[in-house]
Amino acid sequence: MKRPSWWLAENGPADTILWWIILVLLGFGLIMVYSASAPIAQHETGNPFFFAERQGLFVILAAAVLYYFSRIDLDFWERMTFPLMIISLIALMMVFLPVIGVAVNGSHRWINFIIVRLQPSELLKF
Repeated sequence: MKRPSWWLAENGPADTILWWIILVLLGFGLIMVYSASAPIAQHETGNPFFFAERQGLFVILAAAVLYYFSRIDLDFWERMTFPLMIISLIALMMVFLPVIGVAVNGSHRWINFIIVRLQPSELLKF
């Protein structure tokens, strides 16, 4: 049986079900962001969809990154475990450098990139 073009996974129906669950949860999250932020966005920016649109952009970016990384062979990730751990530990120490680290609410937990802030402790969760 030939799969339709919208069929996301190549490894069987379990992967496809997982992808659909992810997409439904992302959609539900967008609805929640809109419902929680529409009045504030309307008051501050004049556009009730401001925060939902921004979140939608991040959802699209995250889904693309997730799709890309899910296609990488598991052996590659096993080989990269130690180097990625070292990089994560270095990033964790970089938050204390004044030029790179950013204090938010009095705590130094963030690295400031051009358009986003990264919390290195999130990298260590993997």
